[in-house]
Amino acid sequence: MVSKEMYTFLDKSGQSVSLRPENTAGVVRAFLNRGDHAAVPFKVFYAGPMFRYERPQRGRYRQFHQIGVEALGSSSPTDDVEVIQMASEFLWQKLQLGNDTVKLNINTLGDLESRARYKESLRNYFSSKKELLSSDSAARCSFAFLS
Repeated sequence: MVSKEMYTFLDKSGQSVSLRPENTAGVVRAFLNRGDHAAVPFKVFYAGPMFRYERPQRGRYRQFHQIGVEALGSSSPTDDVEVIQMASEFLWQKLQLGNDTVKLNINTLGDLESRARYKESLRNYFSSKKELLSSDSAARCSFAFLS
């Protein structure tokens, strides 16, 4: 999905350059390439400019700034609580944004059993609509349902 949003161009020397569309993929790559997976959870934060090529829309710009936190390698809900707490402290206390500016919504992907049921439901729905999907969407569905 990210490939269609990549801001890619040729620089003055003719080399292809892509600007980062987001940071999560790079953080996961760094975690997987570390080799030392015994030191988990792997906790990092980042901030900086990101770039997307897609047509600008209301509230979505080609260049935007993103802050993020990742805690990889742990299934403990305590790490999730720590990330939520840190975000809320940053937004409300450090930036002093009021409740009318920031709203905290917490969601879940569910447990293994509910995710399996949801995946099966999606598989059934999209398998009956394959002919309506673009080639990109069909490829994404095939990839998503293989795992």
